Amino acid sequence: VLERLTQARAILVRKAPGGGDALAELELVHESLITRWARLARWLDESREELTRLAELEQAATLWIKRGRRPEEAWHGDALREAQRVLERATSPVPSRIRGFVEAGAQRERGRQRWKRLGVAGLVAVLALVALASILVSLALSRREQEAHRERDRAEDQRQEARRRWAEAQIEGARASMVNRRILE
Repeated sequence: VLERLTQARAILVRKAPGGGDALAELELVHESLITRWARLARWLDESREELTRLAELEQAATLWIKRGRRPEEAWHGDALREAQRVLERATSPVPSRIRGFVEAGAQRERGRQRWKRLGVAGLVAVLALVALASILVSLALSRREQEAHRERDRAEDQRQEARRRWAEAQIEGARASMVNRRILE
């Protein structure tokens, strides 16, 4: 594409100083190409947007470095995800300090996710322990209830046995009175 544009004299190619095959610069021959060539205009707009976002990241990274690279000051959440998208789509070179800043944010996010997972796991463990404890308490209460029921049954059996013996003693006493002819007894 570059060769065809240079042959059509829409782009001027300047060679790097000292010769060689490396290109130093490409220049549009006329500004009207920017306004009339829609695709080129869109590419330029996208390039400006990328440069603006990279400049924002550069400022944030510089401030972060000046403040001592504290992890809590690295971006997180939506800002971090947007910064990661900018780096993924970047066509121009990205300074290492920006990459370090975004990586610090990513590490912070991974740490936060790890703590969230640990928190959820801890909550699940606590809930499981509470459930287990309630089951054990329920079993213990059930066992005590069964034991109390057996005690009531034994007490009722003993009460009935005592009544039966009292009745037998009364009958035996009445017989003895009758045999001894003590009618009033």
